[in-house]
Amino acid sequence: MNRLSPEEERQLLYECIISGKKHKLVQQYWNLVYHTVRKTFTVKHVPFTQEDIEDLRNEVFVQLFDKGCWRLRQYREELGHGLAGWITLIANRTVLNYLRKRGFDSLSWQNTRVPIEEILDLKQEKNSLEVMEERRLIQDAMEKLPSRDRLVLKLHYYHELSLLDVASAIHRTAGATYTIKSRAIKRLKALINVSSKSGI
Repeated sequence: MNRLSPEEERQLLYECIISGKKHKLVQQYWNLVYHTVRKTFTVKHVPFTQEDIEDLRNEVFVQLFDKGCWRLRQYREELGHGLAGWITLIANRTVLNYLRKRGFDSLSWQNTRVPIEEILDLKQEKNSLEVMEERRLIQDAMEKLPSRDRLVLKLHYYHELSLLDVASAIHRTAGATYTIKSRAIKRLKALINVSSKSGI
């Protein structure tokens, strides 16, 4: 959609808030909100799915129209950022609040490490012999992983580097490194299951 003039923005707001005709505002800013949500995820180096983007885009419009369009009523043209700028700001805040609620506060999510044994659902109440056996299975399975997967897991879990630091070390983006780590964990679980079933 083309950028609206201040007069067109005023008309759109009037129709939305006073006349209840919300479809034009949605149509005008649908793509803007989508790209803002996507960009915020990317800038924060947080992995996302198409569903995440669509859910949050919908949430932005819900917030815009909630409580009698309260957020749209807060818009002040005299501040000079235009209606598109105001909606972009709300979209950005919506994503940041979503990330904060899910523990992705700033970059702290990249420094959150859970022991690999915990990720692989090893039970702590087992006796030391069972624990040693499970650790041996993990070590054996690690050696069967592709070298890149092994490197990411070792740097993150054993050397305690944040995912951001791991990404820098292997010359990848944080998002790509997160994906490598997730896939490596799945491969590791599968290898351990095969080994434990075959009694190796």
